[in-house]
Amino acid sequence: DSSIQSTESQLKSQRAECVADLSRLTLWQGELDEMAHLALPNRESIHQFEESYADLSKRIRRLEEKKDELIDALQDTTQRLDEIERVGEVSVDANEYQSEGALPDAFENRLASADKVSDRLRREADRVHTLAGLQAKQEGGQQQAQKVAEQLEATSAEKAQLDSGWQELWAPCEIDPRTPREMRAWLDAFEKLRDQVAQLKLLRQKETELEQNRNTHLQRLNAQLIQLESAASTSNELEIVLLECETLADNLNQAK
Repeated sequence: DSSIQSTESQLKSQRAECVADLSRLTLWQGELDEMAHLALPNRESIHQFEESYADLSKRIRRLEEKKDELIDALQDTTQRLDEIERVGEVSVDANEYQSEGALPDAFENRLASADKVSDRLRREADRVHTLAGLQAKQEGGQQQAQKVAEQLEATSAEKAQLDSGWQELWAPCEIDPRTPREMRAWLDAFEKLRDQVAQLKLLRQKETELEQNRNTHLQRLNAQLIQLESAASTSNELEIVLLECETLADNLNQAK
């Protein structure tokens, strides 16, 4: 009886602990007795999804960084283009070639004016060359930005597909999963509780076996009481029935 009482106390305590742990276990709404039969994703599958998400996140981060770099470069190129275009086109003043004063003076003026125009044309050629280079750089940057935008769009579709697969992995156990890393920790907590529930089942079996043994002993003792021409005990406690048997045996010995 004391073994049964001890087992019952232990069983009650462990069950209360399991119920409390189950209440803290989010995402799943089942009962303790259902845990042993719940088919959860294996750790290898979770690990594969975790690596896929990490790889995708890394690629998206790199593309976002490249996108920011291209935006900064395009803004700088556009600013430089605006500055150059504000300079305007070079126009040569026709009056610089008109007759001015005496013939020698006019000739000298024309030479000086031609030098100025030549310098201005050279500067304009440099400006045009720079402008063409910046325009080509701007066009190239825009093409790169478009390519990065397309790659980011592709990663968005890839993530949607990955999310769908992740949801399907947990659908059979009716769980709306969090991230793979969080679900790995969740699985650890679930399996720990499932082990506790398994121990609880063993305690129940032990309690059942003890009760069966007690009932067997009670039946044998009561059979002995009846054989000794005494009524069967009305108690279900083994110690009391044993005491009754011992008392009857002592009385019979004294009567001899």
